[in-house]
Amino acid sequence: MRRTQMYIVLVWMILWTGVMLMGCSTSMSSTEVLGPSPVESLIQKASTGDAYSQGVLAEKYRKGDGVSKNIETALQFATLSAEQNHPLGLYNLAVLYDLGHGTVENADQVPQLAEQALQGMHRLAETGDTKAQHNLGVMYATGFGVEPDLGQAKEWYQKAATQGNQDSEFNLAVLLLSQEEDVRTALPLFINLAEKSYMPAQNTLGLMYTNGEGVAINIEEGIRWYKEAAERGNIEALNSLGLLYATGKGVEQNPLEAFKWYSQAAEQGSAEAQNNLGLLFVTNPLEKKEFFRELQKLAEEANGEAATKFGITALKERLKSGFADLEDVVSNGGKGEKQQEIQILQWFYEEAHRWFMKAAEQQYPDALFNLGILYKEGTGVEQDYQQAIQWFVKAAEQGSVKAQINLGLLYISGEGGEKNYEQALQWFFMAAEQQDPDAQYNLGLMFKEGTGVDQNDEQALQWFLQAAQQGQASAMY
Repeated sequence: MRRTQMYIVLVWMILWTGVMLMGCSTSMSSTEVLGPSPVESLIQKASTGDAYSQGVLAEKYRKGDGVSKNIETALQFATLSAEQNHPLGLYNLAVLYDLGHGTVENADQVPQLAEQALQGMHRLAETGDTKAQHNLGVMYATGFGVEPDLGQAKEWYQKAATQGNQDSEFNLAVLLLSQEEDVRTALPLFINLAEKSYMPAQNTLGLMYTNGEGVAINIEEGIRWYKEAAERGNIEALNSLGLLYATGKGVEQNPLEAFKWYSQAAEQGSAEAQNNLGLLFVTNPLEKKEFFRELQKLAEEANGEAATKFGITALKERLKSGFADLEDVVSNGGKGEKQQEIQILQWFYEEAHRWFMKAAEQQYPDALFNLGILYKEGTGVEQDYQQAIQWFVKAAEQGSVKAQINLGLLYISGEGGEKNYEQALQWFFMAAEQQDPDAQYNLGLMFKEGTGVDQNDEQALQWFLQAAQQGQASAMY
């Protein structure tokens, strides 16, 4: 991943959609009198019409910062603040509308709202307000309501960071990381934040060390930082650790360890983790029975917090369902052994289907595609090309190139129905527009052979050349 790409991903992931910052609890004596929490104090002020408090609450509910994420509540507070022309309200309302929370008419208001927010944000930032300084950094870094200006973004992040704003210090480090000459400046900032238990920095250090982004690859150090964040529930870190153990990147491949990390993120509702669990159950490289026994052992030994964390209570029931106790089956001899293997394999496929469905309910494109593959190939389910096409279409409409290619091939072959060259052409075109070499090659074939289109050697050659330039082997001959 290039540093500029990494910068864009981190900015949008952490600062546009927001971070959940975990507070730490301290023990208190039973006689200590508790005052209102910071959020309660803000709500009290907001209820009196204080536009600043309303704007701060809009951001907190938008990001899930110290409160449960609630877009509807964020919209309400942002609207109240914006009606008083406060820049924090205008800014958060513009961001919410830009993210698709609102009507089509609301989306049209984004440029005007962002421009108004920018003007007011400058005035507020000049008073030393760190929230305004931070938001100006984001606006200049992402080009929201203003022409992108990384110099201005740095300046505002630096001002807020100097006053202790950790989000700004983190964004400043990400910005520096995107510029190769400033990597040495960025690393100490990440480490400083990570040592203060700032989870996005811990997760970023994990990413940097495991992928060699700006530093030499150090898997052990990367895992250490991932675990710091993961043990406090950071979903990105949990997924990253699961992936390391699932693929064996720099560590011994261990499906059970992958399961432990993925399942914690999946139990928090992460569609990515749910999809990854599905893949783990379909593709894990160990002999299925061995993995199954490891899961059984984990289910038997986990209790209390661990059982909740891994979703073990439900897993225990699923391990028992569908077939007899393993030892009873084994005792029946060779035939029982074979039957056991079949039942275990079916159980894994059912688990994969279950996790893919959970992720698909959140419209996660890879899960939609994977369900299509299960039905296309009849893996753990009855082969059903129509079902496969339905799932592929859902994934393809979200831009999944793999799904678009599969649809094109299905419509050309006519598997599960009649051939439909017009549909095949449509899906290949969509994938080719995303520079997929296989789609470009298939379009070349269709034009060369006149399949569903007028035969056109010139068009065919153009598509073959595009595919060949990307290394598509068949297009080179």
